[in-house]
Amino acid sequence: MFTMAEAIRVVTDWTGDPGAVVEYGVRFTKPVVVPDDDKGAVIEVSGKVAAKLDDNTVRVDLTATSAGQKVLGMSRAVVRLA
Repeated sequence: MFTMAEAIRVVTDWTGDPGAVVEYGVRFTKPVVVPDDDKGAVIEVSGKVAAKLDDNTVRVDLTATSAGQKVLGMSRAVVRLA
């Protein structure tokens, strides 16, 4: 669940308003292994506007990886633009 929350943070930071997220969903494809050391784990998240929808909304597709492997699938958010 933490990985899901970190992924949507990219979108809320971009919009500046968490309330702009109308829908959000993901599929968990691989677990993020967090080693018991001082380094922990790194999750890399990127997003792109994939479609312009009705009512001033867009669909943002997100990619989340850890240790070179995709950890979320079908990660998508619908965002209302200001």
